[in-house]
Amino acid sequence: MVSSPALPSPAAPARLAHIRETVRLLGQRCVAYHPKLVQLTGRVTAGLMLSQSLYWTKQLHLAGRLDGWFWKSARQWQEETGLSRREQDTARSTLKALGVWQEKRQGMPARLWYRVDLGALGRLLAPGGAFHIWDWRNEHEVLRLLGRPMLFYRILSSLTGSATSAVLLSRLFSEERTQLRAGAPGGTSWRRHAFGILRAQTGLTRHELESARGRLRQRDILHEKRAAYRIGGGALKASVEWRLDYAVLIARLRKTAENHRVQGAPACKTAPGSALEAAPLSSMAESGKPIIRKPDNQKAENRLIEFPESARLDFHNPPDRVGALRNACLAESGNPPYTGLTTFTPTTPEDGDARTARVCATPGASGGGGREEPE
Repeated sequence: MVSSPALPSPAAPARLAHIRETVRLLGQRCVAYHPKLVQLTGRVTAGLMLSQSLYWTKQLHLAGRLDGWFWKSARQWQEETGLSRREQDTARSTLKALGVWQEKRQGMPARLWYRVDLGALGRLLAPGGAFHIWDWRNEHEVLRLLGRPMLFYRILSSLTGSATSAVLLSRLFSEERTQLRAGAPGGTSWRRHAFGILRAQTGLTRHELESARGRLRQRDILHEKRAAYRIGGGALKASVEWRLDYAVLIARLRKTAENHRVQGAPACKTAPGSALEAAPLSSMAESGKPIIRKPDNQKAENRLIEFPESARLDFHNPPDRVGALRNACLAESGNPPYTGLTTFTPTTPEDGDARTARVCATPGASGGGGREEPE
């Protein structure tokens, strides 16, 4: 006899409507977060930064740039991952200590460029000589190395004030969303925590998990209660059950989205186990045509593309415009208008001498401040 699937409770449609609204407010800024990288690095921040770096490395590979170098500012890292400047520095130090992270500073103005050493990372993920070469085209092998990712919603870092809390909330939301889609009971039902599985799915340590749960409870987003259920033999076993308060979550998301001006952004369409949708390489493109606002500068022959306003500065004095040698760093560095200090008087051929006579006349000296003529 085949049993029919359980029908959703009457409150399930309202729960699904809340989830759809939450998905809309979460927006498209999500990261394919690999818990296996957290276990490798020992830090959520390092695993999150490395996960996002691998995404950009793959996009560069698909774009034909096989060297793997890319640059990002601290603000761009924060916008994409939610990591603060201190968390970024800590994550970079951890990754460099592992030998999977390379940095260099170059360009004018100087930018900090990053590169993931895929060879070193592959050897750490597959010890014992099981790793040969990192091939993005072999999705099965990449999935074996990195493990199945989960979606990390960047906006939750701003909402909770913590990367670990955002990781936990992202996982709990994805779990409930999946269960409701599969027809599991919804409404006001509580779900049982499986802490061992949850730590494996998020990469959080026991201390990080307890801290993240406490932070979410303080914000009234997560509700928990102790319960007991019967196991084989009729014995009772204590457990902790949880549920998300979507009314509070949606209200906080709307406020956070309004602050970040991302309300109404399209939902992230990436499912776990697949690659993130291609995004524009905003921090990769180098501008070939600089923005030069001054008309005189637009006609300069040689322009430094790194400095939009440094092609040729405006010279306000007429002698400066025709100066043969000008220092481009000084706006008024043409022929200096010296007055009353030095006078140059060239001789003529009729004088019988091709020499140049120079007479210095200093005001206030003996004999008056006038100008002497050459003999």
